[in-house]
Amino acid sequence: MQLARDAVAIFERRLQTAAAQPDDLQEASLLSEKHRLQFWDALICVVARRAGATTLLSEDMQDGLKLASLTVVNPFNPANDSLLEELI
Repeated sequence: MQLARDAVAIFERRLQTAAAQPDDLQEASLLSEKHRLQFWDALICVVARRAGATTLLSEDMQDGLKLASLTVVNPFNPANDSLLEELI
């Protein structure tokens, strides 16, 4: 478990993070219903979009799903390799 905590600490120092706000819960609930997403996935999308992200890497959600200005990309799909290289 310590290794996992250390990895999280590294990510927190290197990556911008955003916390969910109370209004995000309502929006996530609506997004979940509209796109048939799990609630927690929808909440991640709402917070990421509010924080200004345009790409969300996820192997769990539909690859290529567009949610307003946010696009879900499966990083394990070889078809996305060139896109991933652009993000680095």
